[in-house]
Amino acid sequence: MKFNLLQFYGIVVIITVSLFFSIYILEYFTGNGDGIWHDFDVLRVAFKVILFEYFVFLLFYGVKKCKPWFSNALLSLFTIAITFVLIEFAIGMLIKINASKAHIIPKFPSFERPDHTQCVVFDDTLGYKAKPNWHLNWQPSKESKSLYFSTDTLSRRIIPTNENSKNVRDKYALFLGCSYTYGDGVSDNETMPYFFEQKAQHHLAQNYGFMGYSPLHSLALFQFRSLRKEIKEQQGFAVYTYINDQIDRVIPASRWIELMKGRFPNLIRQSMTTDGIFLKKHHVLYDFVLWASNTNTAQYFRIGYPKIHNDSHYQLVVDILKKTKEEYQHQFKNDNFYVIIFPGNPLEPSMKTMFDHSGIKYFDYSKLVDLEKNYLPFDSAHPKGEVYKLVMDKFYSDLEKEKIVN
Repeated sequence: MKFNLLQFYGIVVIITVSLFFSIYILEYFTGNGDGIWHDFDVLRVAFKVILFEYFVFLLFYGVKKCKPWFSNALLSLFTIAITFVLIEFAIGMLIKINASKAHIIPKFPSFERPDHTQCVVFDDTLGYKAKPNWHLNWQPSKESKSLYFSTDTLSRRIIPTNENSKNVRDKYALFLGCSYTYGDGVSDNETMPYFFEQKAQHHLAQNYGFMGYSPLHSLALFQFRSLRKEIKEQQGFAVYTYINDQIDRVIPASRWIELMKGRFPNLIRQSMTTDGIFLKKHHVLYDFVLWASNTNTAQYFRIGYPKIHNDSHYQLVVDILKKTKEEYQHQFKNDNFYVIIFPGNPLEPSMKTMFDHSGIKYFDYSKLVDLEKNYLPFDSAHPKGEVYKLVMDKFYSDLEKEKIVN
């Protein structure tokens, strides 16, 4: 009997569809009906398998039926693919050999961080945000003090009230930024907004920062929410805390796409507006980045985009912050928008010039304290509360000169 490639392909597709349909039905009746079975998306995996089968069929059919030039092109692509697989295998073996020889003791042994795992919920605008009305008491080690974390109904980090203050807090202070603003690894009474409130007796601070945020998140906050309606005080200011890691977050760099699983605001550069989240707007690019980043070749040679930052990346950060300032001005009808350059994050000279030309008022505290000597004992990326206090003492002093506080 003569082999019929088309019939064989049809049988394979029917078997594949039947298999995944059965799994989908099983999940529907035994799971929660979301199509996720044992941590993989049934429909998404089914699509990829059928797509792979189609390309294999196209390869064999093309070699057998098509013109020689097309067959040769397909064979060339197949040869390249096989070569890549062999290189991947060889580099994978090399990685395993090197790993078996290495005996590296991490400076900060990994352990479960309930302050990370329990506080996040997904969001269609920001990608993710702090869980509303969340509370946690956590002791990192037997030797360390207990930490406490809490959020309000709007996912803002709660700032303990100064009960001894007799002044009326009739002004606002909006704090925007990433985990440094949020206060990753420190208690509610060790964050920058808290320390600021201790000095500025007439200001009520609100903490809109969160872990992994960037200027994109602050821009999205203003473009998709009316923060003006969330703040009852009529006069005040907003301040954004900048660190250099945020450059990768707005590009976005391939390592950031992988790390955050594409869950961050998507930017339309032409209009400087955010539009949903990156994962949903660029799912093909996300899949490619995720695949490429996890290849042995990329990991061994540390291949990623971008290799180095350039002026276009710096300008993008400044432009987003400038647009965020404009959104703030539109909602709050004043020009009191500031940026803090956090200690340990010196600006490149060209980026400093861009800030100078942007019209954004910024305070460069990059040399205020040696950050390398002031990280948390269980976290090599976030500072102790004492650093936040030093920053806020300097910030309050500078605002006094600006006649914003008294």
